[in-house]
Amino acid sequence: MLALAELISGFGVMVLDVTFGSLSLALVPDAIRGRTTGAFSLVNHGIRPVGALIGGWLAGIVGVHGTLWIATLGSVSGVFWLMMPTVRRLQPAVDGVTDLKMS
Repeated sequence: MLALAELISGFGVMVLDVTFGSLSLALVPDAIRGRTTGAFSLVNHGIRPVGALIGGWLAGIVGVHGTLWIATLGSVSGVFWLMMPTVRRLQPAVDGVTDLKMS
């Protein structure tokens, strides 16, 4: 079960990285791409200790088994934002225009 969870988690991280990289290259102007990537990394890596503390607290209240199910549901639900119509319709900026273009 742990190996399967790690495999699925690794796949999810890969999807996140590819999606962010693609959206960043397509939508963020070159002048601020470094700041955007830095902010994303800060949030992405900075939230991990907070999640560990919350997970430990929740395991003390609900139990390890229940906490793992909650974590599983949370991880799986994190992908659903990619299926939203507004995300699927994003188009790259054209002709030097830096606004998000929605089709």
